Amino acid sequence: MPFGWYSLNTYATPRRGQVTMIYGPAGSCKSMMALNYVLHAGKPTLYVSPDTDQHDTALRCVEIRQNINSDAAEKGIAVGAIDLAAELQDFRDWLWFAFDPAPTVDDLDLELMAFEEQFGVPPEILVVDTLSDVHAADEDEYRGYRRTMAALHIFAR
Repeated sequence: MPFGWYSLNTYATPRRGQVTMIYGPAGSCKSMMALNYVLHAGKPTLYVSPDTDQHDTALRCVEIRQNINSDAAEKGIAVGAIDLAAELQDFRDWLWFAFDPAPTVDDLDLELMAFEEQFGVPPEILVVDTLSDVHAADEDEYRGYRRTMAALHIFAR
């Protein structure tokens, strides 16, 4: 499944059953890249977004779908030309957002089970935006990341 950008399609293509990590400094559009990928893939997707709220995620969806910048999207909302709720309706039959600000690995597992119950199939794509917001109880940061990545590998398969 391609990313939607020629340079990324040439060098990196996420594969089903594998964990793909997008990393970079704050503000480098990692979340936009992941959301763009998901919206263009059109596959059953669970998008866990502890780092971004529902409004900002919906705003990003508008920007991607309408190919506009954030200023234009905000202006469209302000004048009533863009309805965020209506924009997200197109995705309701294959895309599920979870906005828990501090999920645990167990919470991710519950979201996966809820997704399958809601849609009748497990998600083909799981996005966790961002790894550092998934909390591993009683573990230092490094061990928490390792535990979360191990769980993501299990979920992917």
